[in-house]
Amino acid sequence: MRALSSPNALKGVLTAQAAAAALARGLRSAGVEAEELPVADGGDGTADVLAGVLGGEWYTARVSDPLGRPVDARWLLLPERVAVVESAEAIGLKLLAEGELDPLRASSRGFGELILAALSGGAAELILCLGGVATVDGGAGLREVVDSFPVPTRVARDVVAPLLGPRGAAYAYGPQKGATRDQVVELEERLAAMPDLEPYASSTAASSCSTRSTSTRGSATSTSSSPARARSTRPPPRARPRRPWCGRADAPACAASPSAAESSSSSTACRPMRSAGAPRLPRRISSRSARR
Repeated sequence: MRALSSPNALKGVLTAQAAAAALARGLRSAGVEAEELPVADGGDGTADVLAGVLGGEWYTARVSDPLGRPVDARWLLLPERVAVVESAEAIGLKLLAEGELDPLRASSRGFGELILAALSGGAAELILCLGGVATVDGGAGLREVVDSFPVPTRVARDVVAPLLGPRGAAYAYGPQKGATRDQVVELEERLAAMPDLEPYASSTAASSCSTRSTSTRGSATSTSSSPARARSTRPPPRARPRRPWCGRADAPACAASPSAAESSSSSTACRPMRSAGAPRLPRRISSRSARR
């Protein structure tokens, strides 16, 4: 019998490589021939998986962590000068202790700085990996330093979600970043009030990374791991912002944003609201729980 050991990372526990090795050891101990092939979904660890398969050269840049402190972050230059830049390397949850989580203060600026480092390092193409971040700033910090993508850019993400509403950045992911119930409401209001995000407040879907709304110039495609696909998109026309939810039991909460610069995906129907008022918050996860 032959088996393929091909897990993703177990967040906060094992990397994809370590998980694949552990699974393969167990299979081999039972007399099964096992081959290791770790996978990634666009979150933290994606660059490591690509480096293991494609090779490449690692570089390090000094950037800002989610709280503005200097941190050395890696990025990978693949053959053909394709740079893989992970948001989690610069602004990841892994960079903060549990007591340091501060979504009202945390900024995505460091991710923008890491992107600039890759461009300065000779990247002819970018793969931006979104996920595992400590921020819910709607990409505001990133946009402070990045105003265009001068090379072809792809976005790797594993979740499609709206910008606003019960499945949006603040309500679905704010608690994972340490937000209290009141802070989630404030984060939602901040996102809804950002002029740069107005075109995306009522249409098109976004990735789970809170830096996803990057209203910068340049072409980009969005690559999803479930199912895996890439598509080239255009931004939707500017529209009058809608309320994040409407309170009618039969009305969907339709709000979203693009994954990256001037990119968006086709709208998908949102689930109807069950009752009026603000959506119910997900329970807070512990430090031992998997974080996206």
